[in-house]
Amino acid sequence: MLETNTTYVYLDGGYVKIYLLPDKSPRSKRKTAVKKSTVDPEFDETLKYKIEYSQLASRQLQISVWHAGALKYRVFLGEVVIPLATWNFEDNSMEAFNWYHHFTCCGTYLQ
Repeated sequence: MLETNTTYVYLDGGYVKIYLLPDKSPRSKRKTAVKKSTVDPEFDETLKYKIEYSQLASRQLQISVWHAGALKYRVFLGEVVIPLATWNFEDNSMEAFNWYHHFTCCGTYLQ
């Protein structure tokens, strides 16, 4: 159920889907568990890929947020594509890449 008003979006059934591009096959897909009944879902999960370090420069992470509706009805809420060639894997801080500056919702960049 997706309800809106002037202050928040109520998301009942949100989840995150990740692909390691350019591979969009089912074996590249990772998903979080569906978060229900929350206006502020937290996806504190580890989704892993086994990949050679030398291949990272040619890969991107496509991270998208979805609403899981009734009867397998899915609604795209937004996405970000992170080029791994520019990622500093030695920096463990949360500010290593400000991905939220690149997040798009329905084709619009969010600022």
